[in-house]
Amino acid sequence: MSEALLQAYIPSLATLILVGVGILFNNSRISDLNTNLNKRIDDLRADTNRQFTDLKEQYARLETLFVGKLSEVESRLRRIESHLNLQ
Repeated sequence: MSEALLQAYIPSLATLILVGVGILFNNSRISDLNTNLNKRIDDLRADTNRQFTDLKEQYARLETLFVGKLSEVESRLRRIESHLNLQ
């Protein structure tokens, strides 16, 4: 090979190598981004599920409290009705 031909190929070869390294680097960054997004989505899903579970527990407590208060009011009304002979 002549020296002129070698000098013509070296810049093209260097460019090709740099482009290949850049593609591999970007591919790994895209893969890392995909992993990070999946982790954030899983964290968000877990947090949402936990919040819904907490809301269901609070609703159950409120429902129990409401039923207890309602039965209290009913018993008071019965006592008032019986006291006033309204039955």
